[in-house]
Amino acid sequence: MVRHPINPPQRPKRESGRGLRLLAAGIFCCSAYDCDAIDRVILEVGQLSTAGVQAQNAIITLDVAPRPDSGSPTLQTQVAKLSLVQQGTTYSDVDISCSDLLIRQPQFACKQGSIAAHGGPTGQIATTAAAAYDASIGAVSFSGSGLKVAGAVTHFDGKLQWGTWSLNVAGDGLDLVPARQLAQPWVQLPAGDTLSGHLKFQVESTGQLTAANRIGKTRVLLTANTSDLNFSNQPGTTVAQNLTVSLTGSATSDRGRLTSDLKLHSSGGQALAGTVLLDFAKNPLTLETHVEPDGHSLSLTQIHLEQSDLIDAQGTARIALAGPVTIEQAHFDVRRLEFAAAYRSFLQLTLATTDFGALNVGGRASGEIDLADDAVSQVSARIQNVSMADSTTRLSLANANGELHWAAAPTPTV
Repeated sequence: MVRHPINPPQRPKRESGRGLRLLAAGIFCCSAYDCDAIDRVILEVGQLSTAGVQAQNAIITLDVAPRPDSGSPTLQTQVAKLSLVQQGTTYSDVDISCSDLLIRQPQFACKQGSIAAHGGPTGQIATTAAAAYDASIGAVSFSGSGLKVAGAVTHFDGKLQWGTWSLNVAGDGLDLVPARQLAQPWVQLPAGDTLSGHLKFQVESTGQLTAANRIGKTRVLLTANTSDLNFSNQPGTTVAQNLTVSLTGSATSDRGRLTSDLKLHSSGGQALAGTVLLDFAKNPLTLETHVEPDGHSLSLTQIHLEQSDLIDAQGTARIALAGPVTIEQAHFDVRRLEFAAAYRSFLQLTLATTDFGALNVGGRASGEIDLADDAVSQVSARIQNVSMADSTTRLSLANANGELHWAAAPTPTV
């Protein structure tokens, strides 16, 4: 056994680097050749500091003694305290172990390892891991599983080779309540809004590195689904209850331009927006669109909205993001609007206390609708075979056909 202690008071940076180089040389020699004279090397580092990392009380142990189950050497790194300066994150009781170490030119690998620590955004890290480097092709690969993030058990893998990279992450059971806390530095809901549910998700990403080793063109594919999504804004005017939702999407970032394509499908639960009530079990929803950020707004093109037995429409829209989220401008071509389902979804709550609160409605419509500044600005519609009647027969309309053209009054100029 060889023990190489390093005390923190004298020049920790230089001494730590020297000790690590000695350990690296020992790993290479004892892994590449028979090493009968040494069975274990222990490096103790009181303090290690770089511009981005600070470590205290680290012990690195290389064990090359033969084991009954394997002839591979093992490597274990234990750090009492590890700080990532730029991220402002601190971990304690860090334990990084490799129980199957391979060093055979051109292959360098940890085939079976584990990482454990306390602290950080998730509170605790515990995952199995593996990593490899193939010097002949300049390829680095890694994988891991068992890492818990906001209640989800995740697994991941990635690769870096000759200016290209890939990273895949998947998980099941992601709890949106703690996930919302983790996402706060980047995404925040308005104060008073609530969001809950559990997600199963998969993210596949690929990209390129520039000559300066910066992120170049990147493409991300996402799939996610849930069967218990709940949401409410603070006033309670927008509510979603037990939604069954699946989302697939892709996004591409290239030279500062971001584009994405999304497809959402919902087949269960209900959503309330003001007086509009949508029942996705009765009228399943499919929504597709192409999205591009444009300054302080989002441009939505190739929109296709379909709800079974309710509506089939396509169009474009521009959403303002600076301040309250509003529809700056939108245009939709409505191929089909079924009045029976439209009455239940769009009108029945508004008319509930009137004589028109329980009508039997039939017929359909098609046409165009324009919106501006979050309000309807123009409607052109053609109605076919419209009928309505109440239970008392005081109101009755049958087989009505015609056209409707309406435009909002222009806003007075000052």
